[in-house]
Amino acid sequence: MDVLSQLVSATRMGRPRSFVVECHPPWARRYSAVPGAGLHLILEGSVYLVSPGGAITSLAVGDVLLLPAGSDHVLADDPAREVRQLVDDSSGQYDDGVVVIGPDGPRSAGPRSVMLCGVYFFDQGRRHPLLGRLPDVLHLPARLGREGDLGATVSLLAGELAARRPGSDAAVSSLLDLLFIQVLRTWHAEHPDVAWSTALADVFVGKALSTIHDQPDRSWTVADLADLVGLSRAAFAKRFKHLVGQSPVTYLTWWRLTVAGQLLRSTDLLLAQIADRVGYATEYAFAAAFKREYGITPGAYRRNSGL
Repeated sequence: MDVLSQLVSATRMGRPRSFVVECHPPWARRYSAVPGAGLHLILEGSVYLVSPGGAITSLAVGDVLLLPAGSDHVLADDPAREVRQLVDDSSGQYDDGVVVIGPDGPRSAGPRSVMLCGVYFFDQGRRHPLLGRLPDVLHLPARLGREGDLGATVSLLAGELAARRPGSDAAVSSLLDLLFIQVLRTWHAEHPDVAWSTALADVFVGKALSTIHDQPDRSWTVADLADLVGLSRAAFAKRFKHLVGQSPVTYLTWWRLTVAGQLLRSTDLLLAQIADRVGYATEYAFAAAFKREYGITPGAYRRNSGL
């Protein structure tokens, strides 16, 4: 897999959760912080986002909103509305269902708004630099989504939500995964000057990242990676740290232990087998490195993950 696909799959925790919210004016709801990334897709009407810092963003049909850090925020039909209730989209109580919100008393004659709300869960202790360097709010207006892959995915998702059919649960979950990747891809394409966008596209650092991700079991040194991409050791190390935010060795260790965590969560491989897959000569060396990084032993981590 490519670097972006690998980092998302390695740090994800379970399937995304989603629910449709049908809003009748007047309304204003606060969404609590979630352990991952929050998503809103405007299916009908118009909505205002009030960010934690107070910034106001107007959202229209087809707009996609991603909050990479899962920050708390307010959505409303009017940014001046009083916020009266809390919507928690991480508990699963609304999973793949429809929530209707609005005033306790008579509703106004104003148009309703309909949104798909979702959350992608991530291992908060393994937050990837690519996600960590994103702004708190990524807003992709519909003008960016009406063409190409992103627009097609939005249309497919809206169709599945409008008419639940056999297989819709699996389809919605898969489309949410695809939408997340496409939002990141689109945003990075629109912001090529951001460090990680540059890192992925850079002919030298991008190749080194792909190599580290594909072969974490190799005993890579900075000199090895520099030779591989055709730069001097000093030039490569400086370029890598500037774009990635970590030295090549630090990132290699981070990636190895991130992959190890994924294997502990999702497989029943022996610790010695995992150690070999992520480049540690012995189970003891792997366990010591894992505990330094995670604060607990691999065995404890696996037990806490339910395996």
